[in-house]
Amino acid sequence: MRTLYKKILGKIDYLKRAIYFFYWKSDGKQNSIENDKFIFFEINDASQLFDIDSNKQQEYKKRLEDGHVFCCLKAGDCLSSYGWINPTSSHFFGELNLKTNYPNTIEVLYDFYTYEDYRGQGLYPLLLQKICLRNNKTKIGYALSDNLSSMKGLKKADFKLLAIIKGYNKGRLERLLKKI
Repeated sequence: MRTLYKKILGKIDYLKRAIYFFYWKSDGKQNSIENDKFIFFEINDASQLFDIDSNKQQEYKKRLEDGHVFCCLKAGDCLSSYGWINPTSSHFFGELNLKTNYPNTIEVLYDFYTYEDYRGQGLYPLLLQKICLRNNKTKIGYALSDNLSSMKGLKKADFKLLAIIKGYNKGRLERLLKKI
């Protein structure tokens, strides 16, 4: 009985979970954030992965095989910040347990991380803007409602709020993605 109760509470918490979706659309403006200490890299091949936790190597190799792109910033030889681009026409939003389809004019940005030694230097918005400048496709970024630092970084990188989605709401998200 206790297990059933925990499952029900877990589902209720899941349905109350809010995710903020942001978008970036090219407007011809130049990058407003610059930092010469960090070099931007884009990796499409698993043999090029470096400085990545061995526990994540297999998962990251699978992402690359699926056509996703690993982007990072390095300071000298040290990896400082990284994130992923999904340029395919569908994405699994793990936070919502939701796989959705969208036009091929959109790329989803996800799973960003900045190493502790480099936090507070504006690397997340810098990396987002470097990624946005690589092509003219619309970019989608998202963050859980309690991840205020991610939302702040998205806004600093000139992303606009698209919607707040709670729980499983595939239809609403797909309709919104088609509009941008």
